[in-house]
This record gives sequence, C-alpha cells and structure tokens, in this order.
Amino acid sequence: MAGLQDFIYALEVGDMRRWVLRVAVLCLLGFLGLFYFVRQFNGLSNPSAMDQAQVARHIAEGKGFTTGVIRPFVLKELKERSNLAEPPDMHRLPELVHAPLHPHIMAAVFKATGVDFNVDLAKLRDFTLYAPERWMIFTNLFFLVAAIVVFYIWMVRAFDDRVAILACVLLVASDLLWSLSISGLPVPLLMLLLCLGGFFVNEALLADEAESYTAAAVWWALAGLAAGLMALTRYPFVVLAVPMAVIGFWAFFRRGLMGAIGLLVPLLVVAPWLIRNAGLTGHPFGFAWVEIFADHHTMPGSSLWRIFSEDPARTLGLRPLIRAEALGLANLAVNFSSFFGGIILPALFLSGLLHVFRRGHCQWSRWFWLAAFALVAVMNAALIKLRPVEQFPHLNLMVVFLPVLAGFGAAFLVVLVGRLQLPSPVLAIPIFVFVGLVQAGPLGVRILQREPPLFAYPPYFPPIFFLTGSWLEEKEIQASDVPWAGAWYGQRTTMWLPHRRKDFFELNDFTVRISGVLLTPYSAQGRLYEDINRGEYQDWSGLIRRADFKELPLPQVTVLPPNKDDYIYFSDRVRWR
Repeated sequence: MAGLQDFIYALEVGDMRRWVLRVAVLCLLGFLGLFYFVRQFNGLSNPSAMDQAQVARHIAEGKGFTTGVIRPFVLKELKERSNLAEPPDMHRLPELVHAPLHPHIMAAVFKATGVDFNVDLAKLRDFTLYAPERWMIFTNLFFLVAAIVVFYIWMVRAFDDRVAILACVLLVASDLLWSLSISGLPVPLLMLLLCLGGFFVNEALLADEAESYTAAAVWWALAGLAAGLMALTRYPFVVLAVPMAVIGFWAFFRRGLMGAIGLLVPLLVVAPWLIRNAGLTGHPFGFAWVEIFADHHTMPGSSLWRIFSEDPARTLGLRPLIRAEALGLANLAVNFSSFFGGIILPALFLSGLLHVFRRGHCQWSRWFWLAAFALVAVMNAALIKLRPVEQFPHLNLMVVFLPVLAGFGAAFLVVLVGRLQLPSPVLAIPIFVFVGLVQAGPLGVRILQREPPLFAYPPYFPPIFFLTGSWLEEKEIQASDVPWAGAWYGQRTTMWLPHRRKDFFELNDFTVRISGVLLTPYSAQGRLYEDINRGEYQDWSGLIRRADFKELPLPQVTVLPPNKDDYIYFSDRVRWR
C-alpha cells in the first residue's frame, strides 16, 4: 500500500507529474505533425526536394552518390575539365550540386523501410500519394520533434523552465516551420543539428564557468561536429567554423586550444567531401556555387544551368558576385520577416539585442549565434538575390535560425514582463498567451482552411511522369523542363531542357541521344510576352505556346492529361500504344 501511495504522490505533485506532462506534450506534437501531414501534404512540389530524393534512391539502389538529372552546364564543365573524347556515362554521373548528408539519410530510410519505388500503371487512376514521399515526410517530422525536444533541454539549461516552455510554444506555432517540414527539404534536419549545436555551446560555456576545462573542450568539439554536419547538409553553413573559432578564442579560459578546436573540428568533418568535390570539379563545393550566379539579368531564371555551347564568362566573376550580394542583402532587409514566416520572432529577437544578460554563458552564446546569423545571411544573400523567398524556399537558409530567434526572443519577453512588476505572476499569462496566439495565427488559418488539391498541380501531376517514364527503356534518356520530376517519378535519366535549340541538337548529335522531350506547365504558366517570349525558355517559345511542333528532331507528338495541352510529349517513335 505504501508503494501505491508513493506512486500516487509522485504522479500528483512529484517528479512523475512533470514527466507525464512532458510525454503528453510530446505525443501532442506528434499528433499535430501527423494531422498537418494528412491535412496539407499533396506530394513534393520543390525541385530541390525531388532532386535530392532521386539521388537518395540511387544510393539506396547501390548506384552510389549519382544523379539522374543532367544539367547541361555541369556536363559541359565535366567534359572540358576531363578532356573527354567520349561522353561520360549519363547513368552514372556523380552528384556535384547537393551536399551529401540528407540524401544519405533518406537512402538509409528507404533501405530500412524496404519501400517500393515502382507504381502499378494499371492503377494510375486511383493514385494519390507516392509511397517513398510518405517516408520522407515522416522522417522530417521525426527530426522536427527531436529538434523541439533538444531545444527545450537547451533552453532549460540556458535560462529556466518558463522561458523554455514559451520558446517552444512560439517555435511550434510557426506555420513556416511545419510547411517546410512537409516540403521534403532538409530544414528539420538542419534545425535538429542547430539545436544540438546550441545545447553543446551552452554546456561548453557552463563547464568553463565551473572551471571544468576538459569537459568544456569536449562540449566545444561536439558543437564543432554539429557545425560540420550542418555544412554537409547545406554547404553555406561551413562559415559556422568562423564564429566557432572566434568565440572559442575569446570566451574560454584556454583560448588557443578552444579556438583551434572550434576552427578545425568543423573543417575536418567536411574536408573529405570537399576534397572529393575538388578532385572531380576543381571546386571544393562542386557546382553548388553556380546558384550564386544564376538568375542574372543576362541569364534569367535557370538559364545558366542549361547552357552548353555558350561562354558563361559574362555571368561569372567578381562583378556579378557583388551584384548578387547587394541585391540579396536588399531583399533580406526589405523582406526580413518573410524569411521567418512572420514578424513576432524577428521582432522579439532584434529587440532583445538591446538587453544584456547577467549570465555570462547566455551573453556569450548570444554573441555566437548573432555572428553565425550574420555570416549565414551574407551567404544566403548571394543565393537568393531578388527572388521571392516564398517561391524559392530551398534557398532560404535563415529559417534554420528560428530556434535561436524563439529562444532569445522568449527570454527577452520574460525579462520585459518581469520588469512590469505585476501584482501576481498569473497576470503575465495573458500576455504570453496573446503573443503565442498572434504567432499561431497563420498556422491556424492554414489548418482550418480547405484542404489542398490532390497533387501539387500545376505543374506536377505524378501519374504523367510515371506513364512517360514507362515509355522509355532504362538506358534511354529524355529531356524536360522539370528534370527533377522526370528523374524522381519517372525513374529515367532526364536532361534539363537546354537553353538554346542549337545546344539540344549538338547534345543529341554528339554527346547523348535524347529519345523524348516532356514539356509541362512549369514553362508554360508564365506571362506570354514577358516570361515565355522573352524569358529563360524564349528559344522554345514556339513549342511552349504549342504553335510550332517542327522545332525538334522528334516526329511523334502526343498531348497528355489532365487538361488539354498541359503536358506534351515528343518522341523519336510512337511509344504510347
């Protein structure tokens, strides 16, 4: 009986009550994630997510870190660098654009679950969701919940339980966070690594204050490991080695040792992959740097990726880099809140910069993340330029700092409310609830609104890609304006439609035989004069307008559903009977 009484006491007022509440909140988070997935997910819609997914499938199938997406620019650079007399194996092209960690994790998930990438073509009319995408999103939701758990522990150790709860509420209430979690992008993985890094940084500073210098060095090395893994997920995060080195030198007792650890550990983690890229391309980051110079006024949109015979010299160099940086910083300054899905967290964080924390580890930790934030912003600016971040979420690196903004913003709000000297602590609750409701407004609207369409259409209608992929033999190659979808859904090596028609003919005659071309609403949904006739696909405007079908050496043409002329397929012979 005494044991039962002790159990009841622990459950009602003891430590067990706290753990029961934590488990309940964790289950609630999982339920919210599943509900958001069921309510909002209608398939992948981001090119980068599909591109990394098809690389992950190649890894799972034992083909190594190779890609089924052929970028004419990359093919041109590989041929010139290697001085190849014969074209490379198009079905074994190494992936040289994306960082390796996320595709390898997804490949491990595919292998562990034994997911089937094939679809029964006889049941395409009833098709709703591609099975591998379901596992991709479940993995992302797992990373997100894990990130929130680590974030809570970090905030409790850095501040207190009240700040930790408020910070987690503000973070979970972010609609942008959930929408990116079901996008297939590696944002939840990056957030988990950032929260782990934040926890390790905080523990290192606490250990140093307690004069436990060996423990501080170990924690700091773990923070460097987390920073290195972030760089292996998205290359621009390699700049985290700089604040690791600087803060390690200034904030700790053993300055030289901690500075060296902060610099060397992240670089050593990422170095083998940088050496691999340099050996294949001459650049440590492969061809990821090309995105900096994309969408230039002389090469609009994705044109740079699609050139083959042209000289890109006018698009590359110091002047275009400065221009891209200036435009991106202006975009970031003007649309700052768009990068974080709202104004509440950025406003709290920026206002909190005026407050000086009394705890040394909090102050040094904030300086570290402020330096990291600024450096990543500089890197992000060159990538985003003037492009609207809502349309290019895969280029938004700043969103990864949402936990930092939520944590230090919540700490500042608690301090601010404390200075009001309210008669009762209970009176502070309505203030926190109001801030949380304002932050959760967009999330509530999205969840309660009408469910999205069955597919992310336009331009993605998966049954079409499954069908056209089945028309080709495994070793045949097609071209498309959405090569990532052709490679992911159709499971066929797909070339990005070259920038010029002459490039298409040159590639088809001397480098790779193209058996089919699939045009989708992706290139046809722009404005007729500005986007189609003068945009990045202007050389193909006749085909895009469905006005001239004699521009390709592919005589067989068929239009495909769901609507007339939305999808059109050109082939060297009749394949659809």
